[in-house]
Amino acid sequence: MFGPLQSTLSHAIPALLIQSSDVLRDSAACDAAMPNIRVVPLAWWAPGAKVKGPKVVTCVKLRHVQQLVGRRIATTTKTSSQGVLRPSKRIVYDAHEALVCFLSDEVDRCMEEFKEEWESVSKIVVIAREGTLAPLLYSWRLS
Repeated sequence: MFGPLQSTLSHAIPALLIQSSDVLRDSAACDAAMPNIRVVPLAWWAPGAKVKGPKVVTCVKLRHVQQLVGRRIATTTKTSSQGVLRPSKRIVYDAHEALVCFLSDEVDRCMEEFKEEWESVSKIVVIAREGTLAPLLYSWRLS
């Protein structure tokens, strides 16, 4: 997902699970996230990691899968898989797994950066949820 950031030792470092209700309590889309948020340290073993510092990936599984629609999104390229959208260098959305992952270059700021990025993503999540519920609430027919 984020390039060659795997190691044979990576299984020895467990991910941290934190409660989404704690981290996202002030977010408009707090209820869109599953109960656990996964925080995984990456590249801590790599040469130069002490200088640059390890990276952190924070993953949120959404309660509802938001399908990717559109000609540009649906195409598969050599660098991306179908169903995976990378709206920025630091955010990846996997529609098949309903998983949004956020990459942070700084361990000390990973939660702060995650919350900032989540606020942007959560606006889209709220819009998508409203769009999904509108036909049910208003008896609209989809064409």
